[in-house]
Amino acid sequence: NAPAAEQFLSRESKYEFGDYLRYQIDQQMYPFLSQLNEVIEGSLEPDAVDSYQHWMSDPEQASIYSEAQHAGSLGPGRTLARLVDLSEARSLLDVGGCTGAMSIRL
Repeated sequence: NAPAAEQFLSRESKYEFGDYLRYQIDQQMYPFLSQLNEVIEGSLEPDAVDSYQHWMSDPEQASIYSEAQHAGSLGPGRTLARLVDLSEARSLLDVGGCTGAMSIRL
């Protein structure tokens, strides 16, 4: 594998980003590309596009979304922890919720 693939797509890497790509991009975002021509032409019916509200009402889709967001937040959380000095902090409020991946890294 190329060095970038080893760093970001290998499950053994601490920078692994594959779950985000597998779950959210592959399973939730990529299917929308089949509607691209209709969007460009202006012929796509407004109710043809799934909304986050619709996704979250389906437990399986909500789980996929949460797993993807978790995987996509671990790396930025690690970077934030490296860049921001929190040595004096005694508490942390995670207002984003979800799985708390960024807070875990902090």
